[in-house]
Amino acid sequence: MKTISCRFLFVFLLIFLHDSFLRAPSSIQAAERITKFHSDIAIRDDGLMTITETISVIAEGEKIRRGIYRDIPVRYDTAFFGLKQNIPFELRAVSCDGTESPYREENHGIFRRIYIGSRNVELPVGPHTFTIQYTTRQLRFLTSHDEVYWNATGNAWKFPIEQAEATISFPTGIPMDEVLAEGYVGPLKSTNQDDLTIRIEGEKHRVIYSTKDALKPQEGLTVVATLPSGLITKPSTAQVHLNDPFLVWGSIGLVLVIGYFLTAWLFVGRDPATGVIVPLYAPPENLSPAACRFISRMGYDKECFSVALLSLATQQALTICENKKGYILEKTGGPTDSTSDGEKKIFDHLLHGRNSLAIDRKHHLIFSQAITMLKKSLVREFEGVLFRPNRIWFFGGLLLSLAVFIVVVFVAGGAPALGITGFLTLWLTFWSCGVVVLLHKVASSWRAAMSQNFGYGPAIFLTLFALPFIAGELVAIGMLAGITSLWIIPLILGIVTTVALFYELIKAPTAAGRPIMDQIDGFAMYLSTAEEDRLEAVTQQATTHQHMHAAPHTIELFERFLPYAVALNVANKWADQFQDLIADASVSTQTANGSGYHPAWYHGDAWSAST
Repeated sequence: MKTISCRFLFVFLLIFLHDSFLRAPSSIQAAERITKFHSDIAIRDDGLMTITETISVIAEGEKIRRGIYRDIPVRYDTAFFGLKQNIPFELRAVSCDGTESPYREENHGIFRRIYIGSRNVELPVGPHTFTIQYTTRQLRFLTSHDEVYWNATGNAWKFPIEQAEATISFPTGIPMDEVLAEGYVGPLKSTNQDDLTIRIEGEKHRVIYSTKDALKPQEGLTVVATLPSGLITKPSTAQVHLNDPFLVWGSIGLVLVIGYFLTAWLFVGRDPATGVIVPLYAPPENLSPAACRFISRMGYDKECFSVALLSLATQQALTICENKKGYILEKTGGPTDSTSDGEKKIFDHLLHGRNSLAIDRKHHLIFSQAITMLKKSLVREFEGVLFRPNRIWFFGGLLLSLAVFIVVVFVAGGAPALGITGFLTLWLTFWSCGVVVLLHKVASSWRAAMSQNFGYGPAIFLTLFALPFIAGELVAIGMLAGITSLWIIPLILGIVTTVALFYELIKAPTAAGRPIMDQIDGFAMYLSTAEEDRLEAVTQQATTHQHMHAAPHTIELFERFLPYAVALNVANKWADQFQDLIADASVSTQTANGSGYHPAWYHGDAWSAST
């Protein structure tokens, strides 16, 4: 009985040990590895490279479970601030064990990653052979020679490569005795040439590179072949760039955006023909200074509220008082029959039930509400009646611009919508809209300053304020260009410029509004032209019917039309016409109380006739 038990135990141990040796190959006899990596590189006369990679592996269900992936470099640094440019790449065929295989492509930094295999099917344990065929333009055209410099295997493999081999086949017209071949084996940037065998087969117009020993994980084979310049046709600069999907799709997208806005402008944005501009010696009937500015600009800005307050002051409804802490509005009367609805609303809101109101942060909400009231009043009375802002058309173009940007980055460029690329794209989408608005305000402030020859301080301040936002825009664009392509820069700048330009061009006067705008222009001509005789001549040439004559220049006339001059950006020119009268008034006032001239509705030391 004892003998039988010993024999049974011995047989059991033999079976267990035999089974253990058979079942433990991943660490002892059958670890996952690439048994052979062969790259066949065929170069055409036009420089296009067709590369066929045959990768034989042993799969054990660890790292190689459903297939493998291969990273192909498709983006390289340029001389333009180190930004990237895309290299043409087209995947032709993918197979596993001689059968067409499912695959997918993704962009990973400078690489195009090709996943071979199905996500839902696991590979059987054992040997498998994957084949990838693709075309690319990786030939380098240097000053003294042309060169193939290609990392044939890549250095990102996580398991060893037992044998690596690469073959470069040249067109038949290449003199192989002038081809110089070398290569490198080892980790990235290795200069080891000792563990490599190179054989030039002149009659077959090819060079064969073979490693002598197995490659460790993250080691690879890089092959180099140089040949005289001119033997391979160098693609033109246009051909190189036109192969960049960012340039192609970006150009198409930009043309779509510009085409949309041009079409919108042709349909709804073209202004009716301007009539003959005749100097008008009084503002158009029933139009306040704020209304004149709102109509002439075809939109609201902060100056509309300022000129509304100034208009109320000249109507003696309130007084603007300056002290060391700032400004105070003091009630000195009330609206009159000539006061516009918008002016009445802001007067009632600001000074109803109070005799004064300081312009400070404490009362920010009150002033914000008054600004909103004035804007709504102007919009309700004039927008759509005298001009059309065509916002629906504009925002349609804005949405198209954003869609083009997103499509070019994520679809045409194939960039992943996650990580830093997704963040920068989303961030730039909204940031660029804000920058466009800010640039519009900067341009408006400089336009107003140059037309009046004063107000440069606010324009400079707004410009300095905008610089960090513009810098943020440029930095983000540069970062996105570094991730995607340098062609993203002209695309974004082109879209931003187009949107900013048509933000104004898309607006259009109505048939009823054009004559009113002509009258406003005529009144602005009167306010900005000093020579009365020249005005009379212009008036006589422009019209044959009886016309008004300019009223005599008096201080009262200066103050009455000053809000209009400010509203129409001609305050400085209007004040220049009254320099002598203001100087005389200053002398007279100084004789009485020791101070210079200032209007009755302004108390303070900061008064200037030109501001």
